[in-house]
Amino acid sequence: MSRRVLLLALNTRRVAAVCEDAEFLLARGIGVDLLTVNPLPWEAAGLPAAVRSWSLREGEGRHPLPRIERLLVYRLPRKAVALLRGAAEPHYARPDVGRGLELAVGLAARCHARLADGFHHRVFIRGYRVVRPYLLWRVARRDPGPELVTAATERVVVYDTYAVPTAWHLGRAHPRLEICLGLDRAGYEDLPPVLEPSAAEPPAAEPPAAEPPVPAAVREEAG
Repeated sequence: MSRRVLLLALNTRRVAAVCEDAEFLLARGIGVDLLTVNPLPWEAAGLPAAVRSWSLREGEGRHPLPRIERLLVYRLPRKAVALLRGAAEPHYARPDVGRGLELAVGLAARCHARLADGFHHRVFIRGYRVVRPYLLWRVARRDPGPELVTAATERVVVYDTYAVPTAWHLGRAHPRLEICLGLDRAGYEDLPPVLEPSAAEPPAAEPPAAEPPVPAAVREEAG
């Protein structure tokens, strides 16, 4: 395929629309590339196998920002609680302070879990949603490599707001690209549909009349 279109769908709110547009383009001989974050919903939705796709999920997970948050908010405090529990456990059997130490360690563990989850959901996630579109562009620039846009790519289609910074940077780096919000099919409707290779093949010859058909049970066992 000499012509290609890059679809940017960094969330999964428009999975059906993206799959339909991909099928529309492929049926007219246009190659389709898809940049997304989580590939699983696309596979479940029946994304055509001919679509060349990239996933930013692993690259986003390796970015320093979420890794530092997990380290400071979860891993280091859990390590501190584990060390505290290890130091206090030998004294649990003491009748004077054992029960108090055990309750204090359990309270510390519960308080950390509640505070960490509260900070993660109420503070970090809210701020992360603001910077995530720009972070995803940096991941897209680093992980997929220069093949994200090739000489055959003629258009970049944006399907969500998370993809806007990526589309803006791609348009700046490749001024020849046409950037659009949603696919305008008018420019491709005049292209004749591409016939599948099987459609051009002649029908298989009928078996000889004297040869009995193979029973269905035997065919299933042979398969």
